[in-house]
Amino acid sequence: MDTVLDKPVLMLIYKRPDTTRETFKAIREAKPTRLYVSAAGPATESERASCEAARAIIDEVDWNCEVRRNFMQDNRGCRVNVSRGISWALEHENEMIILEDDCVATRSFFRFCAELLDRYRHDQRVMSISGTNFLFGYQATSHSYFWSRYPNIWGWATWKRAWDYYDTDLALWPQARADGSLRDIFDQLRPRTYWRMVLDVVADGKLDAWDFVWFLSCWLRGGLSAQPTVNLVRNIGFDANATHTKKANKLARMPVAELPFPLDHPSDVQRNRKADNRIEQQVYSKWANLASLWLYHSARRLPPGVKDKLRLLARRGTR
Repeated sequence: MDTVLDKPVLMLIYKRPDTTRETFKAIREAKPTRLYVSAAGPATESERASCEAARAIIDEVDWNCEVRRNFMQDNRGCRVNVSRGISWALEHENEMIILEDDCVATRSFFRFCAELLDRYRHDQRVMSISGTNFLFGYQATSHSYFWSRYPNIWGWATWKRAWDYYDTDLALWPQARADGSLRDIFDQLRPRTYWRMVLDVVADGKLDAWDFVWFLSCWLRGGLSAQPTVNLVRNIGFDANATHTKKANKLARMPVAELPFPLDHPSDVQRNRKADNRIEQQVYSKWANLASLWLYHSARRLPPGVKDKLRLLARRGTR
């Protein structure tokens, strides 16, 4: 990118200086004029040194950039840490490009987000711009991007007007579950069953995830996400130090490419159902994921010894 990026960027970091540095290198190439950094505090004293090492990388900003830091002293888990960081940044800006500490973006990712942030700023149907493409070579459209119901978050952008709908405590889920809202979102039994179980686990506090809360927040508003026809972000965080992605799978090996410009915009804002069905089947409600969730839910009704064994199997099968 030959020019500076006149859009704010938020980095969400924690205790991984190795991946943080790679993410930071990509941001340095984009040269945003405003960089926000939200860092979760150490969960244990043993994490303090690695947390401080990750935070120190931000001192290496060597371009003309206003840096704002939100270095937390406490750690309240993934959902609260991340959502609190995004909310903090959007108190100061109306829009934001967001990267977690294990998401390395291509150069065209930043330009893609910047152009679409401007283009759809006031379009209430659009709640997210994603840098990831989970189609594994399938061509969803002849345009530069397509519309999806999945606001994937491995490198993404949004507006304050959209994030204001983030339902931090999943307060809307009990009513949505009771009134069958998922039937309006998913017309097939398999994904409907999968997402009901996922959201139950998150609501019960057994899965500390913020992204699925964001998914539901978008779905209940009928919000769409722009997704590029090539993958623009590589997740390098699949290892034992990750919060969720501790075991590598095909999502860890997705190739990236640069998106050609000028962008070829779709003529309307309408969900690509074929692309969404492929994403759902390949990434989310795979049979293995359904099986592990079923094991988890079944374990709640069994004696403690059997329950522990089933939960262990379920953890091995989920992300």
